[in-house]
Amino acid sequence: MKRIQLLSLFICIAHLAAAQEVRDTVIVCEDYRYEGQWPEGKGVLIHETKGMFWGDFVEGMPLLCKHCDYFGGSYYGNFVDYEYEGNGIRFLKSGDVYEGQFTKGEMTGVAKYYDKVKDGYKIRQGMFKYGNFIEGREVVVTEEKFEAMKPVFVLDEITEEQSEYLQKAIKNTSMPGFGKKDMNAFSMWVNSRLVYPKYEKANGIQGRVTISFVIEEDGKICDVEILRSSPSKALDDEAVRVVSSAPKFKPATINGHPVRTRWTFPIIFMLR
Repeated sequence: MKRIQLLSLFICIAHLAAAQEVRDTVIVCEDYRYEGQWPEGKGVLIHETKGMFWGDFVEGMPLLCKHCDYFGGSYYGNFVDYEYEGNGIRFLKSGDVYEGQFTKGEMTGVAKYYDKVKDGYKIRQGMFKYGNFIEGREVVVTEEKFEAMKPVFVLDEITEEQSEYLQKAIKNTSMPGFGKKDMNAFSMWVNSRLVYPKYEKANGIQGRVTISFVIEEDGKICDVEILRSSPSKALDDEAVRVVSSAPKFKPATINGHPVRTRWTFPIIFMLR
């Protein structure tokens, strides 16, 4: 028996093919939307829980961006897979500022930390690990001096009107549908059409194939690809065959307008 499970759409736009001309586009997923140049260039991405990113992107992934989260903090600098990585400046909700290196989203590396204290700000400069000061030097400056030297997070690049529009757009989206039903119906459709390869079935070979594809504005699918292979090429090929044969979908929309969407899910071949 075979079964299919849906993956979270958190990475649903991260794998659109890069071998195309740069163009302006809007891409919507379950909990966020990207608007800007594609596959690389300037753009804005807003996520329902993570906040707003704007700056330089590659395939919807922030590269050198500003980021405001929904917990009151902000950041400017480099990203790898949505995590702070490399050089950046973190403006904490408390008013403290960390300026320097980040490792896998953590305040780790050589940096300065501006820490609010009773008589002004304590500046720690040296090596940090997970936000903790390891070694270096400390100096206390007055608040006036700190105001003159502190890093500043500028919001001018994105207007309040644009911010409100993007957040409103997230709420006015509809996800793709399969026929008159939601995408769970597509999972059932795929499951009913999979044919377990004879050799793999006879030898008890099981596995999961992670498939990704784009639903275009007219509902057609394209760019069917394997993100993660199973232990068998035959299982991979069968998953691609079935998904590629799918009829038209109902496209996702933003404010009533159809937009292209990448959908990602695993197909699990399991013998029982």
